[in-house]
This record gives sequence, structure tokens and C-alpha cells, in this order.
Amino acid sequence: VVAAGGLTLTSIKRSVDNNSRSASYVPATNLRVIVNHKPDGTVTGSRTLADLRYLTLGSSNTYGVGLTNRYSAYPFLLSPNPTKVSNIAVKQADVAPPKVLYPSVSCIKQSINELYGPDEEFDVIVLEHDIIDFHGLYNLAQIMRTRYPDAIIILLCVWAPAHFDWYVNNERRGTFYDWANSHNVAFYDFMSTAKFHNKLDIRWPDQKQLINLHKRIENEFNTQLLFYLHDDFDRRKDPKECILQYTYYFQKDHLHLTQFGHRGVVQSIQKIVNDVAHHQSNILLQQPRVGTWLDDNKGEYDTTSCPSLNEFMQIEGGEDSI
Repeated sequence: VVAAGGLTLTSIKRSVDNNSRSASYVPATNLRVIVNHKPDGTVTGSRTLADLRYLTLGSSNTYGVGLTNRYSAYPFLLSPNPTKVSNIAVKQADVAPPKVLYPSVSCIKQSINELYGPDEEFDVIVLEHDIIDFHGLYNLAQIMRTRYPDAIIILLCVWAPAHFDWYVNNERRGTFYDWANSHNVAFYDFMSTAKFHNKLDIRWPDQKQLINLHKRIENEFNTQLLFYLHDDFDRRKDPKECILQYTYYFQKDHLHLTQFGHRGVVQSIQKIVNDVAHHQSNILLQQPRVGTWLDDNKGEYDTTSCPSLNEFMQIEGGEDSI
């Protein structure tokens, strides 16, 4: 784990077998995916989900913040073989935007080159962000699609109760997270009937900008959208009811996912991969193409420096509980 420019980046070396990975959840990786390699629909082969190579990029949930064992986070549950997963994440626990969601592309490029070589291939790439902060997502999606033209790219948008808007006298004062801090109310205390304030006005946040951004990225770069939990939430419900209904998905801060929440992400990602493989040709090739790296000098999320991976330490489960 290395701090650089205020960030903490983590990566896992594929060549290392880490016995600390002890998550009890085993994904259904024996599911066979039919792959149409030709535009005419001719099936030339098949692969299992366990064969696929993953690259996950994101912030605190992708890092595994708050989990007793970080190998319980969704990136490490995507495959039973840890050498198939490359996780490059920014540890960032601050709920308030703007925040840095990703390492710079120069950092990503250096990380991949030093760990795996310049011609590394990926089948599935996950770009995690949340519902109120998606800074740099468009740039990163463009760069990843240019570099990996055959990969399935999934936009993983993680929604959390902490993102509800807080209003006083019909004026927005901040988020539900801000209200709890200003009133010194822990989230788990809030769940009790005594602290479930009837006069508290919390509302669904405006998602128009995010929805438009997702549509633009999907249209331009052929990406898949995973709006985790959002589809399960009923916007017609009072937000308080939704918080009660989905409490077990979130940790005490009502921001980061629990092990149960991470397992749901894995199942949703695998469903998308399977659906795409069955409906698109030239997907999940044995040898996908590797393109060029776009210049990220104009990136919205660039960092001031990128440490050598010689300074990186292997991820150890459970050292970063909060």
C-alpha cells in the first residue's frame, strides 16, 4: 500500500498466491459462456467465467474499505483464481465531492506494465463510481475502450443511503451523511425507532446529470451499466423506508458495502457478462486486441505523482478496517 499525492493505491500481483484470502463466498464461476466469434453468429468456442481476466478500477468500495478482510470485496470474488483479477483502487473514505476516484492513467499504465507487462489483456473492466461523484468517468471510459477495444466495460454505480439529500424548510442543506454528523447521530442509532426522526426531510438526489453521462458513455464506448441497488430502490417510497429495507447491504457509515453487498455486486457483474456474451459477437475472445494508451495530460482526475510499484506491498486481508 503506497500513499501518493494524498492517495493510497493498491494492487495485487498475479504471481503471488496469498493465503489470507479467506472470503466464504464462492462465485458461480462454473457457468459456461457461449461466445460468438463471428458476426454471422457462428459459435466457435466457449469459456467459463473462471477463465476471464478482470481489471477493476475505483475508489473505497473497490478498495474494500471497512471490511475485516479486504479479500471479501467484490474484485476478489469475481474469480476463484486471484491471478485473474487486477485491482487498482484509490482508498478514499470522504463522502463529499469532489474527490479523486481513480489513479491517473499514467499510474494505471505504469501499474499494469510493471506488474504484468505492456501487452496485458483483459476480458472485463469495471469502472466503479457513486451516485454523487463521477468525476473523470468519461475520460477513463474513453481511455479504457481505446486501449481494450474487445473488453466488456461495466460502469458500476454504487448507490448508498448516505447520498440522500437533506432539506430544511424546503432548502437543501447537504446529504443525509451531513445531517447525521451535525446531529451527532450514528447511523445505527438512527435505525432505532427512538432516533428515526419524523420531521427529518430527506429526499432522492437529482440524477439527471449522471443518467445523461451514463447514456453518453454507453452510446460512444459500448459500455454496460450496473446501477447497483438503484433498480431495487423504489423512488416512490419514503427514503427512510428504503434505508430500513436495505440496511444489511451497508456498513455502519451507510456508505460502504458489507460483505453481503459485495456479493451482490459479483452476482450482478456475472449476469451482465453472461448476457453480453450471449447477445454480442466478437466478445470474450481468447486473444483480445490491445490498443494504444491515450494521452491523459488533460485528464480530470490526474494525480501529482505515481510511485514505483517496487514500493507497493502485497494486499493483506483485514489491515484497513475503519
